[in-house]
Formats: sequence, C-alpha cells, structure tokens
Amino acid sequence: MTKRIEVSKAKLRHLYEEEELSQREIAKIFGCSQRTVWNRMQEYEAFFAFLAGYTDAEGSMGVYGGKAVFALRSYDKNILHQAHAALLTTGIQFPRPRIVRPKGHTDKDGHSLHQDYWTLETKAKASLLQLFEQIGPYLRHAKRIRDMQAAIKNIKKRDAKGWTHVNITETELRHLYQEEELSQEQIAKVLGCSPTTVENKMRKYGIKARSLSDAAIMARSRGKSI
Repeated sequence: MTKRIEVSKAKLRHLYEEEELSQREIAKIFGCSQRTVWNRMQEYEAFFAFLAGYTDAEGSMGVYGGKAVFALRSYDKNILHQAHAALLTTGIQFPRPRIVRPKGHTDKDGHSLHQDYWTLETKAKASLLQLFEQIGPYLRHAKRIRDMQAAIKNIKKRDAKGWTHVNITETELRHLYQEEELSQEQIAKVLGCSPTTVENKMRKYGIKARSLSDAAIMARSRGKSI
C-alpha cells in the first residue's frame, strides 16, 4: 500500500523549488517513497486544474462592495465540502461551505427551492492571491480571467492604501467564531485583517469572546495548547 504524506502544497513547493531538493531527498524527510512524493505533487496539480474548470462553469469572482471576492455556489454540498478540504490541505485558508438559500426559499419570480443552495467563498486577500496563483493558469473562460484580474488589481490597490476595513456580517462572524470555533487570530487570517479588527467587529455585534478557560478546553479537545 502506498503511504500518504500530509504536507501542504506550499511546503512541498518550498522544498522542491526554493530549497531545490530532489523528490528522493523530500521522500527521505517524510520517510516515504519517491513515488509517494511524485503522486502528491500530481494530486495538487490535478486538483487546481479541476477547481479552475469548475470555476469556469459555476464560479464567480470579481469586486463586489469594493472588495475582491471568490465564490463557488452549488446545490451539491458534497463537492463544495470536498473542495474546501482540499484547499485546506494545500495551505489555502477558506471558511467552510455554508447555506445561502435554504430549501423552501422563494425567489422574486415565485420559484421555490427544492434543496439547500450552498456557497464556498472568501474575501480574504491572502487566500485569494494564493488561489488565483494556482487556478489562474488553468482558467479558460475569458470573463473569469478578466474578473480574476480585476480582483487582483483591487487587492493590490487596497494594500497600497493600507485598508483594514472588513466587510463581514454578524451571521458570518458568528458562524466562524461560534460554529467553526475559530479563534480571533484564525478568523483574522481568513479575512486578511488584524485580530484587533476581528475583536472590534465582535464587540460591535455583541459577540461575547470565549474566556481563557473555555479556549483552553477547546484547544485540549483538538490536541493543542494555548
């Protein structure tokens, strides 16, 4: 049976491209075969090619409300959850897929949804730039490419101005903090802002911060320490 190694694409690329280690040398580091390292590298490339194709067909990206956004929306929650898990494995932070329109929702034309409608999306600058770098070479839809370029331009413009404003709703923030149980630091990474900005948003929405003891209990349950 082929051994599977748990390593992010960023780490694998660092070892292979920046450290200039051979696949055999990387295999020694992880205690696996050279073939396992090669397979892992191919998995990452295949995933981003697939994600780009899915984005061409079902995705949207661009600038909305003054901020760059990437989103995949679908009735197939399984494919979004699988994409989310794969993104995390490659080292790209993304919030979990969530329902944007529940089953039974009626649109403006009077049509009722027969199942939940899901989204996998982010506005985090760091995550967006990482994602665009990976899927960009595989995109084929001209509009998607233009939208991606507009999003990248928006991110660079905001960075140049030093923007720290985060446009996140109370529902989204509660989802990240209470349901996904992310820390303020982790949420800051997802949103591409400082932990202080997250803290201020929580205070604005009346979201009570976890006590140190609660945070410690949560960390221990995940096998970590604080």
